[in-house]
Amino acid sequence: MRTFKDIVEEARLDIKELFPWDVEERRSKNDDVLILDIREECEFSAYHIQHSMLVPRGILETACEDEYEDAVPELIEARDREIIVICRSGNRSVLAAQTMQWMGYKNVASMKTGLRGWNDFELPLYNLNHEVLDPDDVEQMLAAGFCSTLMHPDRRLESVDLEFVKRRYKEKSFARGARREDIEQIRNVEGMGLDEFISICIGAMQGIHKELGL
Repeated sequence: MRTFKDIVEEARLDIKELFPWDVEERRSKNDDVLILDIREECEFSAYHIQHSMLVPRGILETACEDEYEDAVPELIEARDREIIVICRSGNRSVLAAQTMQWMGYKNVASMKTGLRGWNDFELPLYNLNHEVLDPDDVEQMLAAGFCSTLMHPDRRLESVDLEFVKRRYKEKSFARGARREDIEQIRNVEGMGLDEFISICIGAMQGIHKELGL
């Protein structure tokens, strides 16, 4: 049996990798470089490289072909462009880059160490409001890992007064010390899901992570 690490290391032999500082240099010299972020939407919402393209790993193959509903025209037409695939730690991106090579992409690489390394080098990461994030705040989000309420039922929240949560957030107290009872069920309130709420309240992510252990 092969482990995830075994599979990644085997794929690594077949693809090109670039360190974050090399990626930044290439971007500065060539506006046509495509930064392809293959993380999940909730991860991208929290922090991402400016002007990167989000195509989650789960739909990458179908996004690369025009016969599927997930097709992304810019990606389909990019088989001759330089593409740098990124993820959180540089593992998923290795597998994605290998897959894209199999599918005919001629100049694709994976960013070694992922966004962890990018943040360690203090290169800029942005939220959905196009604001540069503090590297220390990003580090806390990176340390929290990936959270899905569907994958982890024990992490689901119960029910809450959404207006109270919004008020706490505006007062900044939410960002520094969220209590579980303050934010018990935001799912199904005005149709808002947990991931959507987190993306809106991204400035408070470090408080949420610390209190809920996400």
